[in-house]
Amino acid sequence: MKGKTFFSLLTLSLALSLGLAGCATRAAGSPLQDTPATQLVSEPQVVEWRQFERALSFSYPLGLAAEVEATLVPAVPYDPNQGVPGMALAHPDFAQFYFMNYQGGQEFWLPYPLAGAQILVIPTADFAAFGADLPIAYASQLAALRGLLAEHPELSNLLPAENNGDNLLPFLPRLSAQQMFVALPQYLEFGGGSGIRYLTAFSQDGFVVDPSVFYTFQGFSEDGELYVSAILPVRTGLFPEAFGVNPDPVAFQALLKKTIEQLGAAGEPALSPTLEELDAMMQSLQIVN
Repeated sequence: MKGKTFFSLLTLSLALSLGLAGCATRAAGSPLQDTPATQLVSEPQVVEWRQFERALSFSYPLGLAAEVEATLVPAVPYDPNQGVPGMALAHPDFAQFYFMNYQGGQEFWLPYPLAGAQILVIPTADFAAFGADLPIAYASQLAALRGLLAEHPELSNLLPAENNGDNLLPFLPRLSAQQMFVALPQYLEFGGGSGIRYLTAFSQDGFVVDPSVFYTFQGFSEDGELYVSAILPVRTGLFPEAFGVNPDPVAFQALLKKTIEQLGAAGEPALSPTLEELDAMMQSLQIVN
């Protein structure tokens, strides 16, 4: 999917085979129909796609990505015999909006199974089938988020001094790594739902580098039937680009504490893309029956 020529040919092929019904971007007044096919957004900065019998749409800032690809990803059943490691492999069906050439193709290091900047829309009906008795499972994370949105506690007061291995704030999908920190948590609303956003990073080795930091939004529709998860990498300029051989974990913990304090200091940090841009994109999300 490189270059406008390839994009145009692929879009034409999809239009011919599907009769233009269900394309991710549509002309005003044209019908939207559920479709399991992969679609490319052909109108810059506006995404519209129908899936799970809902109209899903949002707008994204100029220069954030070249295009957005919308795909229906089929479920991978959870095998209880695999225990916690199997949670990173199993997931319900979801609609994935993948940002092509995000931030000009900059390199970012996201934990498995993430593979780039994306927004996921996940039906909640089958969450109980994915390890419901585990605190990191889909149903548990949804319940935790529901509690926050019902009670609206001050999010920064919920963050423990040390991570005990669980998610510090609700997060889906399940990853094969530990959430290392949370910064700048805030409640956000969108058209047809609400949630929280924050900066975070996950790691398997206990260290954080700048290419691994990302903005996330975790929310759900007003009727609770669709969960929304956004994973959008950012550059902070505060973490190292990489670590050498055998980095000092004690020194890193001191650096992590200092960096979180810097991120939470008065005024918006100099992130790329900015919090304002990403918040506006998530607030533009519409989920309509």
